Order: sequence, then C-alpha cells, then structure tokens
Amino acid sequence: MGSKRLSEVDSIKFFKGFLEHPRAVGAVLPSSQYLAKAMLQEIDWASIRAIAEIGPGTGPFTQAILERLSQTTQFFAVELDETFAGLLQSRYPDADMIQGDASLLREYCDQRHIERLDAIVSGLPWAIFPEDLQQKLLSAILDTLAPEGKFSTFAYVHGLWLPAGRRFRGLLHKQFRSVDTSPIVWRNAPPAIVYHCQK
Repeated sequence: MGSKRLSEVDSIKFFKGFLEHPRAVGAVLPSSQYLAKAMLQEIDWASIRAIAEIGPGTGPFTQAILERLSQTTQFFAVELDETFAGLLQSRYPDADMIQGDASLLREYCDQRHIERLDAIVSGLPWAIFPEDLQQKLLSAILDTLAPEGKFSTFAYVHGLWLPAGRRFRGLLHKQFRSVDTSPIVWRNAPPAIVYHCQK
C-alpha cells in the first residue's frame, strides 16, 4: 500500500477515533511528516540507548523514530486506544508496542530492564487533559527520564492560550531545566509548535 493510501486510511481511522473518543484522541487528523521532523530534530540519535513514545496514535512519529533508530537502541511505544494499538502492531510487527497507560512508564521500563530513558516523544493531547492527569503523566515522564534526558511534545497553535494549554506550558517550565519552543509548523493540520524539554 502506497504512502498516500496509508495517509488516507490513517486520516479516516483518526477521524473515527476522534468522533468516538474526542477527549482521548484530541485531534481530527494525524500529525504530518513535517511535525514529526520538528519533534525529533533535537534528539542525539547516535548516543541514545533507550527511547519511548507515548500516545503514538496511527504512528506518524513512530515511523520517523524507527527510521532513525540504531540497532542498539531500545524502543517501545505506549498507546491507550485499542484500535490504534492494534493498527500500530500490525503495521510495525517487529516494534515493541504496548496497549496501556502512559502513567505506567516506570513499570514498562522495568519489564524491559531499562533503567532510564534518554528520550521520550509524546503525541498526547495535553491541552484537553485536566490538571491532575497532566501532573500524573509528567511525573511518570520525569521519573523514567535520564539526567539530561530529552522530552519532546507538541501543542496546536489554537490551543496555546486555552487554560489547559497555558497550565501545561507552565508545568513544563516549572519541572524541566530548559524548555525550547520551535517555530510554528504550518504544514500540519492544524498548525503546531514543538516543546523540546531537557531534564
């Protein structure tokens, strides 16, 4: 199946997921390759030993991660939605895909004998999460991230000034040593920015 056809299939599945669980999916369309590139550009792929992805959806970031992985780097992805998790497992049968809760990152790392993650990439819809869930997930991320580890996530431009969006940005600045914001990725629907955070 060609990449254009896969994109059409993903868009249909993603839109269906949004209609069924709007507070879990958080977007109408999957992220673009341009946003994936912006998400991953701050990661030192030559040196990382372990990386996780949380909230991969239909896998636009997953594909880009797998293309960059060295043979010695451990990778796993955690997806809560059963349909998306099944799609990812069928699409990437050799990758370590978990249908589960991202707040259990420590447990998933321990099961794989991973002491610390050098990088975590998130496709989660932070701006629609309540404060307690934002805090819970960030705690799990910080608990598993290595010293100097990188956390990359994104936010849609239209949601930056919503209360949950502002709160999340404040939490990032409070809990990470540094937070860099990318230029707007206009070639995404909707346009988005990336937060590159260092522990």
